Formats: sequence, structure tokens, C-alpha cells
Amino acid sequence: MHICVMKRRSYGLIANKGTGDKMTFVESISYGKDKTEEDLHQLIAKNPQLITVEDSEGRRMPTATIGSHLRFPDGEIDLLLMDVEGNLTLVELKRDKPPRDVIAQILDYASILYQSGGEGIEESIKSQPTFTNGLQDVIEKLKEENPDYSEELEIEAIRKKMENSINGHALQLLIVSYEVEEPIRRVTEYLREVYGVKIYCVEFDYFADRENEYFVPETIGAEDVRKIKRRERKELTQTQIEYQNFYGELLAKLKEKLPGITQQKALPQNWLSVPVGHSDVHLSWAFHGVGVGRRNSFEVGLHFERPSRDENKQLFDFFKKKEDVLKEELAEDIKFQFPWGERWARMYVIKNEGEMTEELKEWAVATMVKFYNVLKPKLDDYFHST
Repeated sequence: MHICVMKRRSYGLIANKGTGDKMTFVESISYGKDKTEEDLHQLIAKNPQLITVEDSEGRRMPTATIGSHLRFPDGEIDLLLMDVEGNLTLVELKRDKPPRDVIAQILDYASILYQSGGEGIEESIKSQPTFTNGLQDVIEKLKEENPDYSEELEIEAIRKKMENSINGHALQLLIVSYEVEEPIRRVTEYLREVYGVKIYCVEFDYFADRENEYFVPETIGAEDVRKIKRRERKELTQTQIEYQNFYGELLAKLKEKLPGITQQKALPQNWLSVPVGHSDVHLSWAFHGVGVGRRNSFEVGLHFERPSRDENKQLFDFFKKKEDVLKEELAEDIKFQFPWGERWARMYVIKNEGEMTEELKEWAVATMVKFYNVLKPKLDDYFHST
């Protein structure tokens, strides 16, 4: 089978290697019952680069399949892909389902990834070695095929990047079919434009001649990537720009002190979470007093935001029992709060400073480094023992 990637049209021009400028005209035909979407599934599983979406810089990152028919307690994901930066792409084949069911299903599967977290995804990959024997095997394959990225493809760094991806910063959703109906296109455009969801459609044409078959993809919505990026930059308020620049500086300083901790980018908001390798638990920087007129303080904290109130209470109790030791190790007056909101919990320190001073930046980074070095090993012990 030959695969040709080209602009979608009724007729295709297929260049034959070794024949100079000779071109072959191939007619686009409807796929028959023997060309089911399972054929597309297998094609993409073996050639994930075929459907990768360009990023805002116009790059197509090398990509590998990490799960095919990947089963979770609440559903089965058709395909899960990962690029060399640890970003995940969830692929759902339409399979003749009604448009509303397709949209609902892919969003449901995205929520499954979010709830499972990086550890849950890796466990699913290991327990179902139908396509790969685990994340480490995928990384080794990517290293072999892309030596320029070898230094970045370390398993701990990839795990952190995966966690960041499923927390909503970089997860891509692709709906794939031979034909994508207008209602699906309309809803995915709405989700991209209004909510910033990275959801796209990939529609395949099927060509054939006497000797070969050609599967030709067109990504619907990819042109919006740069358009949305430009609009986001244009529409930011001065305050949002200040937040983005402030947290950008903090992240840059943090990455110098803790290389590989995260690949995320600063967002135009008054807080920023830092991953710790466990789903729904993260470190955080945040300004307070924002909603009452003037920023009056700044927090560095560890937040427990698991779906279950009981889970958050157990984490809270685990650390609360170590309060005296933690205060000594961190050399900070830690505050503990449960419940925080309806079911969450947190432990944090506060600096009574609302201005984005150089002193605050240095304190924020130094405190975050202490939190990470002291609290992450204890978090790892907790999750490994439960």
C-alpha cells in the first residue's frame, strides 16, 4: 500500500518515483464495505505522522502511537498518540455514529484521560501490550527515529509533559472518517473558536488504481491554529499581558533551577499550576485579592483537587500529621485548609505583596523550588503506598 499526502480534490496527481516528471491521474472513488474505518484505524496506528496537526509555529512534531483500542474502566479509546514533546493526541474514528454521539464520545474520552492522569494512562498501556510494551518502548523508538530529540526524550520529563497535556494545556482531539458531516464540523469549530479546545476533524479521500491504494487526509480546522493564536495575542488586556509576562519569568527561572520540571507556557491569568506527576494534585502560584479591587498577597501552595472529597481529605490528613516536620524542612509558616471550596484541600504559604516586584519573583521561585523538593517525594511515597 502506498500512502500519498496531498491537497484534497476529486482527482489526484500521484508522482511516481524514478520516472522523472511523469504523473499518473488517479480517480477518487467511494470506499466499499471492504474499506471500513478499521482500515483507517490500522493505517493511522502504523503511520501517526499522517494526521499530525501543525502547531502555532507551523511545525509537525514527530509522533508515535502509544495505544490502540486502549481500554479504560469507562470506555475504549481508538488511538492515543504522543509526540516527542510529550503532548497527547486522542483519535476517535466516527464509525457511522450520529454527529452528536461522536462529539459527546470524544469529549467523554478526554475526560477519562484527565481523570486517569499520567500514571493511569501508563498503567493502561502496560496492561494492554497490543501495540507497544509500554511508554519506555515508545520513547526508545522515537529516539531511534529522531536522534535530534534524544536529550529531551527522558521518561521522567515525558511523564511530566504528558501530565501537563491531559490537564488541558496541549491535549489534541481528532475525529477521523472518510466523511465528516457538517454538524460535526460546526460543533468542533465552535469548541475551537469559543472555548479554545484543540479539536479537529480529519477527512480521508480514498483513491485506487490497478496497482495501489491511496488514503489522502485533509485536516479540517488546522488553519484555525494560527488564527486563534493571533486573536488571543490581540485581545489580551493589559492586566492579562502583565500576568503572562510575570509567570513567564517565574517559569523560566524555575526551569533553570529544576530542569525538566515542565514544558508549559504562562497563561494570561492570575494563577499558574505546576505539575507534580499526579493527576488532580499540583503546586500553584497565585495572586489573591484580585476580585476585590487590588492584589494584596501572593500564594505558593500544594493543592489537592481530586474528584473525591474523601481522597482530598486523606491527602490533607497525610500532610497535616507532618506539619511540624514540614515547617522545619521548608522554613515557612505553612497554612493548612480543608475543606477549600466544597471538596478540595491545600497547604500553602502567603507573602503579603501584591505588586510584581523583583523581590516577589525571587521569593516565589525559591519557595516553589523548596515545595517541589520537599513535598514531591512525600507525594510519591503516598501514592505508591495507596
